[in-house]
Amino acid sequence: MTLGLNYSNIISRRTGGDQGSSSTYIQRLDFNLSYNPFRTLNLLAFVQYINETNQKDRVLQNYAINWSPFPDGALQFSIAYNENYRTEDHLVERFSNRP
Repeated sequence: MTLGLNYSNIISRRTGGDQGSSSTYIQRLDFNLSYNPFRTLNLLAFVQYINETNQKDRVLQNYAINWSPFPDGALQFSIAYNENYRTEDHLVERFSNRP
C-alpha cells in the first residue's frame, strides 16, 4: 500500500494592461492511495480539493481498478473514473471507461 499527501498554495499577481492589477489564490490538497492486494490486482484512488479566489470549492475524484488474471499480463481488465479541472475556463471534465 502506498499513501500520498500533497499541499500547494499558489499566488498569481497580474499588473498593467487594460484590466489593471489583480491577484488569484489557489490552494490544493491532494490525497492518493495505491493498493495491490494481489500481484495481478491494482486499486488506485486520488482525491483533490481545490480552493480558488472567486470560485466555488471543488473536490475532484479519480479511481481505477486494474486486473490481469495472468501474471504475464497477456489479458488485462480496467475500470476508471477521472475528473480534471481546467483552471483557464473553470470547467470540470469527467471521463469513465467500463468494460
